[in-house]
Amino acid sequence: VEATVASEGSGFHLSENMNDTIVVIIAQSGTTIDTNVFARLAKNRGAHTIALVNKKDGDVTFIVENNLYLGNGRDIEMSVPSTKTYTCHLVLGFIFSEQILSIYSKKIKKLFIETSKQLISANYINNLIKTLNLEINKIKFNILDYTNWVVVFDDSVNSLNAMELRIKLSECCYKAIPYMHFKNFEKMHLTQCLVFYVGSKIELFTKKHPSNYYILISSGKRNNELKNLKIVRLNSKNFISLNVETSLALQLLSYNISEKID
Repeated sequence: VEATVASEGSGFHLSENMNDTIVVIIAQSGTTIDTNVFARLAKNRGAHTIALVNKKDGDVTFIVENNLYLGNGRDIEMSVPSTKTYTCHLVLGFIFSEQILSIYSKKIKKLFIETSKQLISANYINNLIKTLNLEINKIKFNILDYTNWVVVFDDSVNSLNAMELRIKLSECCYKAIPYMHFKNFEKMHLTQCLVFYVGSKIELFTKKHPSNYYILISSGKRNNELKNLKIVRLNSKNFISLNVETSLALQLLSYNISEKID
C-alpha cells in the first residue's frame, strides 16, 4: 500500500500493466487537474479506480469506475480545503479500509464497530469540541511576536494530520508554512518561531528556545506547562478516534489562530 500526492503519482507510480492495482482517489471537488490526470492514466493502464469524493458530478467522478460520496455541505463548493470534508474523509477511509480487511479476515473487528458507534453520537462529538475549545482558548500569546511558523510531526499514529494543519495555517497567513519531521526541526535552531506539533511524544520538547512559542496537539502525558508552551491534550485511546479527535483539534486551533490574526 502506497500513498502519494497525485502530481508525483503520475511520474513515479505508474506502470505499463496495472491490472493488479486499486487506485483510491481522495478528492474534495474532483476538479484538480493533477489528480484527474493520474486517475485517467492509471485507469487506462488497467487499474481499478475508485474516488472518495465530496462533490457530486465533479470531473473525477466521470473518470473513475466507482465513487463513494461524502455529501458534506452545499453541492456548490464554498471553500478549499473543506474542514468537515477532511474529517469525513478520515472516517470514510477507516470504514473503506476495514471493509477491505474484512474480506481477508471474514469479520469486522469489534473495536471498529464500537468506535464507529461512538463517532456517530452527537453528544460524543459535541463534548469533544467543547473540551478541545476550553483547552485551545487558554492559549495566550501575541501573534506578532513570531516571524516564523512551522508545523512539526514525528512517527506517532496521529501525525498524519500534521499536513492538514499546515494547509489550514497556510490559509491563515497566505503563505506556505514549513512542514518537517522533528529530526529536521531539531537541526534548524529556529528562533522567534511559532511551533505547532502533532504527535504523542511530548518529551521531544524538553529543550525549548525561550523566544519560541510551542503548541503541542498531543496525547502524551506531561504535568508541567511553561510560559511558552501549551499542550492541547487528546484523550482518545484507539487509532481511529484519536485521529478524528486530532482532526477536530487542529481545525479548532486554526480557527483560533485566524481570530488572533484578525
